[in-house]
Amino acid sequence: MDLLCAELGAHSAIVQGLVLEGPRAATFWMAHDSRTNLAPYQASISDSGNPRLDRKRLHSSVGRLVRDEDLFDGDEWPIQQRLQQQLSALGYGRFLGGLISVGPGYYMALALHREVGDNGDFSDREKDRIAALLPHFAQALQLTQSVACSRSAEALLRGLLERWKCGLIVCDADGHVLWRNEQALMSLTCGGGLRLRNGMLYAATAESQQRLELALRRQVGRNAPGFVVLDAGGRRWQLAVQELQPATVGSAEPLLLIALTGDQPAGVISAESLVSLFELTDAESRLTSALVAGSTLEEYAVRRGVELSTVRYQLKQVLAKTGTRRQVDLVRRVLCSAAAYVVGSREQIVRCR
Repeated sequence: MDLLCAELGAHSAIVQGLVLEGPRAATFWMAHDSRTNLAPYQASISDSGNPRLDRKRLHSSVGRLVRDEDLFDGDEWPIQQRLQQQLSALGYGRFLGGLISVGPGYYMALALHREVGDNGDFSDREKDRIAALLPHFAQALQLTQSVACSRSAEALLRGLLERWKCGLIVCDADGHVLWRNEQALMSLTCGGGLRLRNGMLYAATAESQQRLELALRRQVGRNAPGFVVLDAGGRRWQLAVQELQPATVGSAEPLLLIALTGDQPAGVISAESLVSLFELTDAESRLTSALVAGSTLEEYAVRRGVELSTVRYQLKQVLAKTGTRRQVDLVRRVLCSAAAYVVGSREQIVRCR
C-alpha cells in the first residue's frame, strides 16, 4: 500500500472488505498503508457515520471509480460537505474510490485520498492503473478470507479432538507419531501399556510390541478398522486402528488413526443429558450416570448417603422410563444414545483418570 501511495501521489490508501448489514455496510477486513492511523477516524466518524457506506451509494459505485461528486446528489451537498470537513480535520483530502462485488452482500473497496490542500485530481493514467489493480485486490481479499476460514476451521477441529473422550493418535505404519490429542498423551505418559519414546509408539512388553507392529502393518490398504488388545501394567488397552490416508504414487507413507482406550472410562455421561433424553428426574439421572461409569447400587447408596432401598426404587423408575428390563440393558441403551457421542470437557476427562 505504501508503494501504491508513492506511485499515485496519494496520502492514504485503504483496502476494505465490506458486508451489507441492513441499510449500511460494515468493515470486516482491512489493509492500509503504514502512514494511515485509523484510530482518529474511528473516534470521530467511524463506519456508522460515513455516508459513503450507505447501501444506495455502494450500489451506484460497483464496478467503477467514483469521487464524492459522483456519490452525492446535488441536494445532499450538506452531507458531503460535513464528511469532507471531518476527513479534512484528520488529514484526508480529495477522494477516489473503487468497489467490486465479491459475493452476495460482500464487497471489496479501495479508498484513496490526497493530502489536505492538494486539490489535484487523479490523472487518467492513474485511474487506469487503479482500475487495473482492483480485480487483483479483490482476489487478494478472497484468498485472505479463504485462508483465514481454513485456519479457523482447523483450529476448531483440533480443539474438539483435544477434548475427545478417548486418546487419538495419528502415526505411520512404523509407529512414528505425527499427532496425538491430550487424552492420548496422558495415556502414553502414565506408565501403562503404551509409551512414546523419541517420537515412536512402543508397547511395554516384547509380546505387546509384536502385536502392535503387526496390527499397524495389517491396516495398510484396508478399508475396515482393525482391533488389538494390549495387556500391560495391570491394565488392558484397547486399540482401534484405521487407515487415515492411503499411500499414493509420489506420496508419503500411509497414515493410520489409532483410537486408544484403557480399562477405565475416559469420559462421563452427564446427568443433564439423561434428563433431556430419557425424561429422568435429577436423582434418577445421577444414578444412571453412576451405573454407566461402573458403580454398583451399594457403592452409589453409600456415596450419596441414602438407603439402598431408595436407590433400588430409583433404578426401577429408570428402567421403566428407558424401556429396559435389566441394569445391563440400561447401560447399553445409554451408551448407544446421543449422550455417549458428545465431546466432554477437559475437566471431565481429567476428573475420570
